[in-house]
Amino acid sequence: MSSDSSPILVAGDDGEILDESGRDGFAGGCVTCYQRGQEQAIWTVHKSPEWEAGPAGRKHTVRWTLQVAADGVVSTSRTVPYDGQRSFSTEDRPNRTDKSSEYRLSVEEVLDRHAALCSKRGMAVSVDTLRECVQGILELYESGNRE
Repeated sequence: MSSDSSPILVAGDDGEILDESGRDGFAGGCVTCYQRGQEQAIWTVHKSPEWEAGPAGRKHTVRWTLQVAADGVVSTSRTVPYDGQRSFSTEDRPNRTDKSSEYRLSVEEVLDRHAALCSKRGMAVSVDTLRECVQGILELYESGNRE
């Protein structure tokens, strides 16, 4: 998606995306899972193009995925074949020197990294568009928590 075009999103009252026209790479799916000690909804905001990674003869298809959790954590991550996951996240957890994942980042840092990682794979994505999508999901949860 070029930085001068933004997708048109049509969502229902519950935040479910009803029309995904113009959403190249924007996933919009929501799942419920157990994370950080609680069951919560996790929205997939955007996915990078897929590519093959891993040792010769054992390659796996991987991609960067930008997600927003109901507790407000924004993260981008990808599976590292035979080694777990690499993440950049706003989650309040310590960074480890023996791992390449980074935590306690700002939302802007996560969005910048996701956009840069997508561009490495040939997909130009607007940080402004990502920010709008993430803010929309965060506002949805904030309004639900106030009721």
